Amino acid sequence: MDRPGEFEEIQLVAILRTLKKTHDEVRDILRIRKERVGLIEDWLKTAPIDQVEGLFIDYRLQKVIKEKLTDCEDILPRDLIEAAYLKGEDILEHYRKDYSPKPPVSSQQHDLIISKLYQEHQDGMIHLVEQLSADLEPRLSEFRLHNLGEPRTHSSSVRDLSIRSNFPLSWQGEDGASVSLHYGLELAEDTQTKIMRGYFEQHLHSSPYAWIMENEYRGINRWKRLGGEELKRRLRLLSQIDRDVEKLTAKPLSELNRMNYAGPSTWFSESIWSAVLDGLYRTLDYKVESIDGGLFKVQYGASFIGLTATKQEGEQYVDWHKQLMASSGRKSTVKTINQLKKEREAVTKGIREVLTKFVVDKHIPGKCNYEFCH
Repeated sequence: MDRPGEFEEIQLVAILRTLKKTHDEVRDILRIRKERVGLIEDWLKTAPIDQVEGLFIDYRLQKVIKEKLTDCEDILPRDLIEAAYLKGEDILEHYRKDYSPKPPVSSQQHDLIISKLYQEHQDGMIHLVEQLSADLEPRLSEFRLHNLGEPRTHSSSVRDLSIRSNFPLSWQGEDGASVSLHYGLELAEDTQTKIMRGYFEQHLHSSPYAWIMENEYRGINRWKRLGGEELKRRLRLLSQIDRDVEKLTAKPLSELNRMNYAGPSTWFSESIWSAVLDGLYRTLDYKVESIDGGLFKVQYGASFIGLTATKQEGEQYVDWHKQLMASSGRKSTVKTINQLKKEREAVTKGIREVLTKFVVDKHIPGKCNYEFCH
């Protein structure tokens, strides 16, 4: 059968029942249903012995007694005294006929076990370090957003077209308000990652590398602010190019995959934006060719920058695209964005040097409240 409940709840039920407490008394002390007490006892009697044994190691018992049982309002002082003398083998002998006591663990064996658990703890944090290091290169050129959207936490899924990046974005307010870039690890919601992330942050705060979390000039918070401001400026430039395209063509932009609309597509703006900011798509070929429905497709590389009613109009789109490619690169916004990008990358370099050291050393300095961290 499946394990019924959390480890600590099972341990507490077993402790109290081994102390001869009735089901009703256990229910009142732990504030759980009487039926749950029975379910837990059934599991203790029928689950694989190795699973049950793992719950009743002496130091784990003493920990749950100290941290949980002492907080129970209806527990009697004499019960706490008896519980303090309880051993794991007492509980196992109470529940299991198939239990066979093992030789006591030597001091050397105990130290080896603790050392192994500590290294597993370090290995788990090193995995997060590797993820964080990757998160610090957000590939903002892939976020071809044409507006900031609503004031909430956004991710790459805000676009209909697939974006390969896994870096969530967060911003408040509308255009002109502050924007904050998040690293993916920061918003991870699964319990295991959240717990390990908490341990990692405790290690940083208690180490010489606390500046990664705390320093406002070279730490992660500056990376978030610079990245957010860069994103905002990037979107502002794309909006400016959108307006320039619509002014030249006298038609609004359409989605790239729309094939029944004579006018410019979002690729008209996005290809220019990517070229002037990130050096992408600068040398693609132009092509104007007829398609079904009597329209002409104006191609730039693998995608089309617009559909037109005539070939002559399509050639005009090509000229406009070339003109805007040249003029957009001279906008003052481009210079500002490049400076923000340069500052963000400098912060990234400083943080990454430390993260790389952690990975190479296979060790993160500092301490946390994990029970085997020392």
